[in-house]
Amino acid sequence: MGKDPSETGALPPPDGVIPNFVNPPSIHYIHVAVAIAGLATSAIAVTARTYTRAKVIKRFGLDDCSLLISLAIFAAYVALTITTGEYGQGAHQWDVTVTRFFMLLKYINYIEILYSPLMFFAKFVVMRQIESIFLKHKRDSISHTCLKILIWTNLFFYSGLMLSFILACIPREKIWNPEIPGRCIDNDAALIASSAINILSDFAILFLPLAAIHHLQVAKKSKLKVTAIFAVGGFACIASIVRFVYTIQLSKQTDVTYAIEPFGYWTEIEYATVVLVACFPTFPLLFRHIAQRSQVLFSFSGTASQQRGVEAQTGAQSDHSSVRKLRAPPAQDLGYTHSLESL
Repeated sequence: MGKDPSETGALPPPDGVIPNFVNPPSIHYIHVAVAIAGLATSAIAVTARTYTRAKVIKRFGLDDCSLLISLAIFAAYVALTITTGEYGQGAHQWDVTVTRFFMLLKYINYIEILYSPLMFFAKFVVMRQIESIFLKHKRDSISHTCLKILIWTNLFFYSGLMLSFILACIPREKIWNPEIPGRCIDNDAALIASSAINILSDFAILFLPLAAIHHLQVAKKSKLKVTAIFAVGGFACIASIVRFVYTIQLSKQTDVTYAIEPFGYWTEIEYATVVLVACFPTFPLLFRHIAQRSQVLFSFSGTASQQRGVEAQTGAQSDHSSVRKLRAPPAQDLGYTHSLESL
């Protein structure tokens, strides 16, 4: 008679170690904290960008929809990440029963599937942003052609990666239940290959704007601002490299439930960084909008008593002139454009 999977550890414990199936020590709280911080940061940045694009400059478009879709997927991603702690992620595998481990494998597969659209939609916004800032009037240039190729390459790569995780095993149930008959791809090899290609994608997206900045005929101050904005993307490259290192280490580990944690939260750091790069160029527009609205508000408040005195002494014509001077210009007249000049 076989062992009860609900009472058997998913990995034999080291010598002298007694498995703890009830309340095992876990480092999953670190992953949860990183995931929530990444989600909060991304949500604030996307909200600020969406408001600026929709209300201030009134240019809400396809890339804005893509970013909102990406954020929604990330919320689901974080929810699944938190849930994996209930099935042993972050604990040593000998403290996780076979039943819980099989459920953990199912949730990890869901997370792997979500990763591809999550990253593509976020990177698509950054690439569209590069186009609107640097290549809007250079559609026949080599740089614009390279950008289009990069967009399509990312689309095919992430679509193929998502399909590989959906069809990782036939039947799919074998993904989380290795004991049933069927066929599977080498999941470790797929993760390592995808992580390597992801690094190339991050560096290609970073290189395009930084290379284009040096050929722009704009003030040095504007160049420095844009360089600083897109240089933040360098941290996404660092995150993807660190994630790649942990992917290789994970492929060599038998204690998977414990070793997978750094791999997971560096993915979330990478995503949050890409989102910040996508949102940063709109922040100066938003700050300028808030500053102008605040200035108008304080002007009305500070001169209210003076206006009443002017009304009594100079009549209606002078009053109307004063009010016109204090009125805030409408959003469409503020000169906001999604370009270098707006930074």
